[in-house]
Amino acid sequence: FFGFSITNKDILCGNWLCTARNEYTIYSLDFLKRSKRYCDGHYDCLDNIDEKNCGDRVALRSGKVVYSLSICNDYCDTETCEDEAVCNGLTYGMYCKRTDRTGVNHNYYVNIIEICSGHPKCDAGEMRRTVQ
Repeated sequence: FFGFSITNKDILCGNWLCTARNEYTIYSLDFLKRSKRYCDGHYDCLDNIDEKNCGDRVALRSGKVVYSLSICNDYCDTETCEDEAVCNGLTYGMYCKRTDRTGVNHNYYVNIIEICSGHPKCDAGEMRRTVQ
């Protein structure tokens, strides 16, 4: 079977591949997503596939802006995983008010692990009342 290809050169085990701009490295899009380099505004792949189909940018309840494709994709694309907070009609974690250093009161997202940490991050002790 000389010269016969058994796989698409752009896909391996169901994972899209791309050649890096240095032409010596091959990335999987899964790797780029995990390393926060997918849809980050920087072209890592020669064919720019890492910046295609990123979707519209949307504001989360806290005010953080993310690509719509990063919501409920089983990857934490924000430092608190807020992009995974409201999925399948359920809220994982909680939102509360939190005043920052400038005195601005925000909708602050508290992920599930932080709720039970014993380190309240909300104004007015909302986390303590929720956990009791």
